[in-house]
Amino acid sequence: MRASLKNISPYSTSKKTIFISTGTLQSLRMAEIQLARRFRKKETWAEKIVWRWLRDRRFSGYKFRRQHPLGDYYLDFFCEEAELNIELDGGQHGFPSQRARDVEREKFLQSRGIKTLRFWNSYLRANGQSVRDTIFEELQNGHHILCRSIPGR
Repeated sequence: MRASLKNISPYSTSKKTIFISTGTLQSLRMAEIQLARRFRKKETWAEKIVWRWLRDRRFSGYKFRRQHPLGDYYLDFFCEEAELNIELDGGQHGFPSQRARDVEREKFLQSRGIKTLRFWNSYLRANGQSVRDTIFEELQNGHHILCRSIPGR
């Protein structure tokens, strides 16, 4: 069976249709998951701090995912309920080539209705509470509908 990747995958960024078998699509998805797992195992000090805040619905009851694959990108922390992406940037994001990639990535996310909050690692180190407050305010002011899970389910 052949299927159009553009028609069945929300991850397609190309305007042309590529035909790919369902088995190949599953293999590509598994490769994305494996890469995301590797990223999670090699998290930075900044990612460790923020993940402690966000994991297990600790932050206002919202579920966040680490290194969530979306299109050609891996989102540091993604909340599907709030359509919110939180990115932590180290020094490499200051270089012009990386900044250009960040702009392209931002356009891609905006086209899917995802808002990004971006923080420098150095800012997080000096102003952790301010970062927490900014995330909290975005979740509260974004008027997102929170679907809380029923305990025991």
